[in-house]
Amino acid sequence: MKRWLSVALLFLSSLACGAASAAPDEVLQLVRVIPLPATVGGRIDHFALDAAGERLYLAALGNNTLEVIDLRLARHAQSLKGFGEPSYNRIWCTEMS
Repeated sequence: MKRWLSVALLFLSSLACGAASAAPDEVLQLVRVIPLPATVGGRIDHFALDAAGERLYLAALGNNTLEVIDLRLARHAQSLKGFGEPSYNRIWCTEMS
């Protein structure tokens, strides 16, 4: 059975655009469901958004993989394997200023 990832793109878009200070009476709405491959299972934890690259990264801890979601094309782009146990207290930066 395929697992489905419900991605509230409206929420992610608002964060990416700096509009996270919405009025208190506004409600998030699901705008799209993006399927994950059947091989992605177990616990899904930790998300990261690359707003400029229009990608969402999620840690599939049950698989020891990092899943890459292409938000522009609304599809699963890639599974990166071999991560093992998570390493805490680390941050990865693509740019330094």
